[in-house]
Amino acid sequence: MKRLISTVSITLALAGGLRWVIGPTTDNRRLDRETFWRLKTHPGRLFDGIIVGDSRMYRGLSPAVMESEFKGLSLHNLGYSSGRLAADLFDHAEGLLDPHSPTPFLILGLNAHALSKVKQGPPNPQLAQYLDVGDWEQRLDRWARPLTQGIFQPLVEDPTVALQMAQQSSGKIRYHQYFDARGFVASFTEPADPNRALKSYQKTLVDYPMDSGVFEVLLDRILRWRKAGIRVFALQVPVPKAMAALERSLGGYNEAVIRQRLNGVGAQWLDIETGDLTSYDGSHLDPESARKLSRRVSRRIARMLSPEFQPD
Repeated sequence: MKRLISTVSITLALAGGLRWVIGPTTDNRRLDRETFWRLKTHPGRLFDGIIVGDSRMYRGLSPAVMESEFKGLSLHNLGYSSGRLAADLFDHAEGLLDPHSPTPFLILGLNAHALSKVKQGPPNPQLAQYLDVGDWEQRLDRWARPLTQGIFQPLVEDPTVALQMAQQSSGKIRYHQYFDARGFVASFTEPADPNRALKSYQKTLVDYPMDSGVFEVLLDRILRWRKAGIRVFALQVPVPKAMAALERSLGGYNEAVIRQRLNGVGAQWLDIETGDLTSYDGSHLDPESARKLSRRVSRRIARMLSPEFQPD
């Protein structure tokens, strides 16, 4: 209970202090932010496929769009902000796969930071935060939601979004997010700037480059999944050329080697046309590009699974 009160207090203080730096943020919501993260982590059901990765994945692949391209398969997006492909995320993803699915599968999002090593604490702090929410806190959270979403909504803004925007640009940015109960966020900024994230990622990739040990753990887990009959698909969500160059030079990310090693343990790399996709900040896809990527990924996976899962 004390943790919940402390978190709310810190959120209010940071949100108020950072608002003047970036201007207003706008969340045109299907549901509020806290419900989104709680339902992402605890959806209350099982799925045929789980999308696993970081914010590029949860802002880039929509389960609702993808399901329309499948026949009878369900998906959930288990991406987290600054998410790492580590054991805590793997274990939770496994737990959300339906053991009775005719073809259980995982979709992994690869990039340098997703394969980096944490210096202290859990590899996925955001996941740990919501895994740790107890029954009483969840009930209190649901009870208080009409207030936070209605009366006090303008005051309760996500400080992490504000801080990220402040770090990436000195000008005012209007940030829009559309939350979906299946773990997807359609987001964009006004104005869009495909170079905005470069400066902050330079520091991030120097501090957290790809780690070979983390990659070996991923390869071992894929072998385990394949032995259990779980299909594994992998892709790199497209980013502008300047960001891709940073990930290679500073992050030590070599896509050709990574693809070869993944294929060697039974994962299947998804070759997707991405030349027409655009990013609003240099790291994340805008909503229309996310819809295009979602359709293309699902069609590709449907063909790789079996003709019976392709739409009529």
